[in-house]
Amino acid sequence: MTRHTDVAAAKAAPPAGPKKSAPDLSARIKEICRSRGLSLRQLAALTGIPVATLSKVQNNLATLNYEQLSKLAGGLGIELNELFTSASSDVRTGRRAVTHKGQGLKEVSERFDFELLCGELANRSMNPAIMEIRARSLEEAGGLIVHEGEEFAYVLTGAIEVYSEHYVPTRLEAGASIYIDSTSGHAYVNVSDEPISRVLAVTTHFRNVVKPLSQK
Repeated sequence: MTRHTDVAAAKAAPPAGPKKSAPDLSARIKEICRSRGLSLRQLAALTGIPVATLSKVQNNLATLNYEQLSKLAGGLGIELNELFTSASSDVRTGRRAVTHKGQGLKEVSERFDFELLCGELANRSMNPAIMEIRARSLEEAGGLIVHEGEEFAYVLTGAIEVYSEHYVPTRLEAGASIYIDSTSGHAYVNVSDEPISRVLAVTTHFRNVVKPLSQK
């Protein structure tokens, strides 16, 4: 009886759909260059990213970190999420977006991994992401960075230390949050016993270039 039931259930179950592949930054860069008539040298001049690096990315031999992605988006005058989606719905037309657990657009940088949430909406005021912070020191994090807008961070797991241009380092445990002016130099460092700390971060930018702040 059990065997017949299992067979019937298997027949009734819909066939599994193909797995979605990760966003192809290489193809997106090629698409943007083709549509705008840009050479890699011209793209490098717009974004400040070396031609050699862009060439490797275009040929799937390398990826870009968060700062480079922000430079690329800023130089092109687009939102960061548009580097991973060729068509976006405009939130101002009453659209909405849903991201289920682990299904956001993901990128890996030197200082942290991040997962963009609800990235398919264009013209957003907020840009939510989950950051997995690995850096163990300010130096390892790449120093303080500045960008336009404001920023909210909520520690999901682990513990972080927030470095700021105008404040002493502040330790935040899981459940703590911080709201900052992003034009003031800042950085996040993992101070937990675990390899990573997970943070929900919401910023009000992506069109603007992220710049390192000169250390005094």
